[in-house]
Amino acid sequence: MRGRVVLPDDLERGRGRARDGAAGLERGLATEDGDITPGFASIAGCVLDHNDQPLAGVAVTYAADSAADPEVIASAVRTTTAALTRRVRGH
Repeated sequence: MRGRVVLPDDLERGRGRARDGAAGLERGLATEDGDITPGFASIAGCVLDHNDQPLAGVAVTYAADSAADPEVIASAVRTTTAALTRRVRGH
């Protein structure tokens, strides 16, 4: 399945979409499957600064044929980006 490029404005406004039809992967993440390197997939999220501007990205890349659970990875990416966003904002 092909991924979709999600621009920072999409992520900061929560309009970014995960793969079409991927249950449990919510907005705010970008995914790709084999677009960068055949046989590997990635899930990424955005860290926002105090002005809600994109500051950094967090991504996990894994072998597409591995036992990795994309929903678990997506949850970890969301948790990490939320924690970093809070820290950057001084919370």
